[in-house]
Amino acid sequence: MRHHMEDCPKRTITSSVDQMMMDCDTKLRCMKISQEIYREKMAIGIIKHNYLYSIVEHEGIRDVHMYLNHEVKQYTRNTAKADCLKVYYREKEKIKLALERVSGRICLTSDILSSCTIDGYISLTAHYVDENWELQSRILNFCHIPSPHSGALLSDIVYDFLKDCGIEKKFFSLTLDNAIQEGLKVSSVALHKIRESVKYVKGSEAKRIKFGELVQKIGVISSKGLRMDVPTRWNSTYLMLQSALIYRRVFVHLTLIDPNYKSCPSDEEWDRGMRICKFLQPFYEITTLFSGSQYPTANLHLKNVWRIQVRLYEEMENEDEVLSTMASQMKGKFDKYWDSYTVVLAIAAILDPRFKFEFVEFCYKKVDGPVVATRKLELVKQELYRLFVAYEGLSGNEVQVPCNPCVQASDPNIIGDDICEFDYSKSDFSATKKLELDTYLGEARFDRIKFYNLDILDHWKKNSDRYPILSMMARDVMSIPITTVASESSFSIGSKVLNKYRSSLLPENAESLICTRTRISGYEVKEDEIDDVQLLVSLSQVPRKGKEIA
Repeated sequence: MRHHMEDCPKRTITSSVDQMMMDCDTKLRCMKISQEIYREKMAIGIIKHNYLYSIVEHEGIRDVHMYLNHEVKQYTRNTAKADCLKVYYREKEKIKLALERVSGRICLTSDILSSCTIDGYISLTAHYVDENWELQSRILNFCHIPSPHSGALLSDIVYDFLKDCGIEKKFFSLTLDNAIQEGLKVSSVALHKIRESVKYVKGSEAKRIKFGELVQKIGVISSKGLRMDVPTRWNSTYLMLQSALIYRRVFVHLTLIDPNYKSCPSDEEWDRGMRICKFLQPFYEITTLFSGSQYPTANLHLKNVWRIQVRLYEEMENEDEVLSTMASQMKGKFDKYWDSYTVVLAIAAILDPRFKFEFVEFCYKKVDGPVVATRKLELVKQELYRLFVAYEGLSGNEVQVPCNPCVQASDPNIIGDDICEFDYSKSDFSATKKLELDTYLGEARFDRIKFYNLDILDHWKKNSDRYPILSMMARDVMSIPITTVASESSFSIGSKVLNKYRSSLLPENAESLICTRTRISGYEVKEDEIDDVQLLVSLSQVPRKGKEIA
């Protein structure tokens, strides 16, 4: 081609399409761009995708941007950091303005994380129902806290957060984390062997490939891959058991062909693992339900906690001694929380038209007996009416009597009506007017099956004209989260920012990246896990030659 080009005269482009493309390319290269917008978009990209500040100095990135437009001005990582902080402060002001407009109360969740550098961080997340009756969650802070993490220090930090956001007078509730891991220790032998088996298979690529080949050979068909559990999260133990039991026959066959695999459970231990998995399933389902952050969970608390209590009673009578002991130990821990129950969560169940006061009575009597239940029910009733009276005082619905009501008549044909004052007068009979709460409690409950998927916020939104005070109360009570999932989600993002490659990141920069990321993209964290077994089954079907498998 080089020799040809030396002898061949230049040819002009005859294709109009080619000419148009060249003209557009030339225009794009010469187009004036806003350096400010360019840098802001780069800052948002860094925040959303956890890029290093130094990406703006990478030669390859600079080459791409210069190719797209020669007007681009290159800048340093320090400028990128300043741009990210600018976006953070702007988004923080938006959150403050949004919280100022909230007419109801604001609930909080909080949790503490230790990063890879052993530094402590506290996350505080606000939950509220907006003017459209939609549940909202907003991260307020992701702040470094010095040791020791005493209660007084945490209290001061949280209060400073609230003052900084101007919501210290709107604060309604605070939800903190406390995990229950009792009971699983009893079945440590069976769980240990299953855990070690999963760990063995996932220990190297060669073992995973061999296991995938066995899966295909034995004919186990499943879309679930093996999962390791986290010792501090019992629900992950359920997921580990669920996945391992699917491949029980594969593990048994693995012992026959792999002399290094020595942790295969016995048939009795596999059977026990199956019973433990069945025992934990309703707990997992309830935990998953409670973990929702896009819908109210306060009204679901009593019903499902009661289900856990009943399930523990049933399992305490199990013929399997390990399971009965496990249930007994879990119940001992559980009773501590049931006895110190939160009245407001019982009120949340009452404000669900499918349950009302009758369901609270049913649950208490079923678990505590009639004597204790009567005492608890009386307390709940007193607190329910006290809360309603408090909202009634805040509603501002009192009728204001004009100085001269006759002048205020809206109908011009009514002149000098001698009894127009009656329209604004008050009588002793008004004191006996039925409260909204009494009216609500006196109405029949919704059919629980027919309204199984009732949108509780939408229900109170539609009935806000009929129950103006009670709907305000329901709105705030339903915004109480019963788990710290939203705060923990910020830690899932935080662990991607505060990793070993960014261990020297200053706390204020970490806060700006994490808080802004959740404000821009929400709490969703994409799954990075790969379904190992299914992937390896596919790999085992691919011809492997030398290093091609890499």
